[in-house]
Amino acid sequence: LWASGTVPGQMKIFYEDRSGAVRVRRLDDRGNVIYDMSATSLCNHEGILRALSDFHEAFLSGRTGSWIVALSGALLCTNLALGLRLALRGRSRFWQDLFVRPRGSPAVRRYQLHKAAGLWVIIPALVIAVTGTTLAVCKGLAVGDADPELNPVSDDRPSGASNPSDRGVPTTTRQAIELALGRNPGSSLSAVSLPATSQGWYEVLLHRPDEMPRCGGTTRVYMSARGAQVLSASAIRQPLIGQVSEAIYPLHTGQISRLAGRITALCVGLALILAFVLGLALWRTRRGARRAPGGNGQRAYP
Repeated sequence: LWASGTVPGQMKIFYEDRSGAVRVRRLDDRGNVIYDMSATSLCNHEGILRALSDFHEAFLSGRTGSWIVALSGALLCTNLALGLRLALRGRSRFWQDLFVRPRGSPAVRRYQLHKAAGLWVIIPALVIAVTGTTLAVCKGLAVGDADPELNPVSDDRPSGASNPSDRGVPTTTRQAIELALGRNPGSSLSAVSLPATSQGWYEVLLHRPDEMPRCGGTTRVYMSARGAQVLSASAIRQPLIGQVSEAIYPLHTGQISRLAGRITALCVGLALILAFVLGLALWRTRRGARRAPGGNGQRAYP
């Protein structure tokens, strides 16, 4: 169960139906069903978004795909750093390049636009590329277990051995959420993972007021599925890889600056696409010049 990152009070519940198919049900703040659809079918937006996310993170290829993404991210970081170095070498024209009004031959205009598009977003693009590469590396590495002494353990106590406040009555999802929020005043609900068995636990993910702005929180509270006993609360130490991913994910997506950050991330993506298209066009122009009769391979732009 995930809280909506855009509409307060709305929830998404991911579940498997009787046939084992993964589905998603969206509810409004009163519990009414907004939609219930396949979570993987490419015939609806839920399946398309999940496929695009998996493609972006791992090329639909699991851990191998994560390493491919990491290598491509490292290449992007290198190109951006070299581009910034080249731009700083011509500091006298820096502001002119930023506010260039394209003029000259088509090749020269493309070159000027290519340079301006890169300069406008070079710093946030480097932040996004570096953090994205790091996330891909973290996803490609094997995640070690957290400290076993701090992890919740399966609740296999017999009912008769329960303490007076725990009669072995199964915990409901509502009770787990209310108990977690009660122990963390001012927090908001991010997600709930239901127990796989009656001897398992609920994992309630919260966003505390003192955490950096992001769609999902990082505070975890575990409740026994039998009697609402808190097995481990709040700051359960996660594996180092998980800690790094949770810390830099808001930087990569722009969530750290809320709406402004998301818009900035969108503009960076569009500018990089524009720079890529213009750069490809420049490469084709130069390649064509080399193949032309009498061509000396000289660039037709600065």
